Amino acid sequence: MTRAENRDMMTAHIERRRNSGQTQKDYCRSEGLSLSKFHYWVKQNRIFDSKRERFISSTPEEQLSLFDIEKAEETTEDTKQETITYTRSKTKEKKQPLRAALPSHLPRKEEIIESDNIPEGAKKIGEAVTEILEYTPSKIYVRKIIRPKY
Repeated sequence: MTRAENRDMMTAHIERRRNSGQTQKDYCRSEGLSLSKFHYWVKQNRIFDSKRERFISSTPEEQLSLFDIEKAEETTEDTKQETITYTRSKTKEKKQPLRAALPSHLPRKEEIIESDNIPEGAKKIGEAVTEILEYTPSKIYVRKIIRPKY
């Protein structure tokens, strides 16, 4: 038996089983086929056969048409409308954790970092200050870095 004949026989069996309304197990028993082989045929048919068999040509009555506007208006008038209300509780905004200020009694070592590309006539509008707790053996101090903003 050639591949084409085998494929034709397989698709014929699948179609007959669909039309019979029997389960795959009952159909295989009545036709004398192996159930595992029939499962394999169905799987192969799903993978390699054309998709036209899965297409349903008749449209259901409840599906609206784009071109029958009058029919669509009739169906929308029959639908009931409900008003749904609910209350929503707002969650509290999460606050970002703030670091505690470094103790004021610690000595401070200030560094001012000036930008290299400051345009002429620029005015200072503020500064960004970062304080870092530094530790050298037997000495603790606060390193204060100041970056002027222009």
